[in-house]
Amino acid sequence: MKKYRLLEILLIATLLSSCNSIEEEYISMLITSSHLEFYNDNTFIDKTTSDIVGPDGSSEPLIIKGKYVRIDEGIVLFYERNNFADTLYYVNWGERIFLISKIGIIHLCNEINLGKIDYKDYNGLTWLWTNIKTIDGKVDSIPKLPKRYSQYIFQDSITAKVIDIDMDLLSLQIDKGNDSKLFIGCELMDGDYSYTVKSVQSNISVLQPTRLYWDIFYNKSSGSDTLSLPLEEYKIELNKLEVGKSLYAKK
Repeated sequence: MKKYRLLEILLIATLLSSCNSIEEEYISMLITSSHLEFYNDNTFIDKTTSDIVGPDGSSEPLIIKGKYVRIDEGIVLFYERNNFADTLYYVNWGERIFLISKIGIIHLCNEINLGKIDYKDYNGLTWLWTNIKTIDGKVDSIPKLPKRYSQYIFQDSITAKVIDIDMDLLSLQIDKGNDSKLFIGCELMDGDYSYTVKSVQSNISVLQPTRLYWDIFYNKSSGSDTLSLPLEEYKIELNKLEVGKSLYAKK
């Protein structure tokens, strides 16, 4: 087995659609690495993220692999789709560095928007991939998210009114939408319970009780068409709502 320095390799940072588990924000980290190992069967492993530990805090390194093709004096790398997220984004947050999936970014933004995170004293990020070298750093500012997700962190408080409740579909409608920066997966509170945006238009959104929304999402992702709880359990939140009641998100 021969190890190559990445600077000695022509790395074409354009991934085919079948290899779309890594995007531009992540490539920027890859091209600084010298942790590539190539094998005679035209496969490689990339230990770029050997300093990254998983959500459980284990020391198991995140190793990404794939196949390579030689072209003239260069090498083209084809990264395999990883099995834990379609895309991991490289996020700087205060003194910390994380790799976060799209769903992880949505969860993180919801915690920030609902005021659940204290920027000056928050070390509960055990559910994120983190760079072990920065694990003792402070989270003291808003995270620098990829541009496409930066608007998911609200700059101002948002208040919306419930305009319809559908107990058959276990959903509700509010009078705010895209024009107010709401997005699919966004959570709003009524003081006691949380509700998640299922679909959104310019000035209207459809929401479900948060635990129902994510139950459906994760069960569907795992190939299951069943719910974790009886339907009556998910109606508790809706039974507390009334048309005209306000939902909000604020820091």
